[in-house]
Amino acid sequence: MSEVGSGWEEPYAYHRVCIRHLASNVNTRFRNNAVKEMFGSTAMQLQNKKFDIGFHRLGELNREAQQYVVEIGIEKWLVGLKFNVDLISALVERWRPETHSFHLTIGEATVILQDVQVLLGLQIRGDIVSGTTAYNWPLLVTELLGKTPGVGDLKGASLRIGWLLEQFSGLPEDANEDVLHQYVRAYLLILMATIMFPDKSGNDVQVFYLPLLRDLTNLDNYSWGSAVLATLYRNLCRASNVKSKDIGGPLILLQLWA
Repeated sequence: MSEVGSGWEEPYAYHRVCIRHLASNVNTRFRNNAVKEMFGSTAMQLQNKKFDIGFHRLGELNREAQQYVVEIGIEKWLVGLKFNVDLISALVERWRPETHSFHLTIGEATVILQDVQVLLGLQIRGDIVSGTTAYNWPLLVTELLGKTPGVGDLKGASLRIGWLLEQFSGLPEDANEDVLHQYVRAYLLILMATIMFPDKSGNDVQVFYLPLLRDLTNLDNYSWGSAVLATLYRNLCRASNVKSKDIGGPLILLQLWA
């Protein structure tokens, strides 16, 4: 990853640390399963507040373990991007729902499809991301993921991200093609929940995207970038309401654009 001239170097690539392996190292070094679990939970947080709470609790459990993961570099193992709250808030204040644009001192500006394509690498041409919600969600999850979520893991069409991470943390060495496809679908759901279509809670993913993942060879036919941009616009419009207190949606796109 650090070989000079390979192309796998900054600013084109950044070194990251596998959370599962780091959690195992934490457990080996400090011999405390509670510390390991707290670190794993904290590393997967997508919201600044929840990360701060988890990181504080990790320090309460074991200050040396907290210092150990800090020295490795938080940016190397944190799944979610630490958002600049002041920046996001300032942009929301300047958002105008009538024009879907930011009214700045230099004029109007907005995120466009080409931005989504460049910043997130998503397809912006193709079929719309749409479908029906007339499914038996538990049966659909079992069929396409090969595992059945517990009662508290699936509520309506909302599937707990933690369950996905627990069930699909590592691909079995003897996995056949069907199992491989199940793991790919699980990974894509996590990607949708954390980058493309995150909700305000940061804890769930909507499984109504699953039918679109049935045929993995058909993914390039959808305009995922259009869906992501529409989701960002919708969340900005909702957040610009004076009664709104928070915001969901693909904020990583907004922060990278800004």
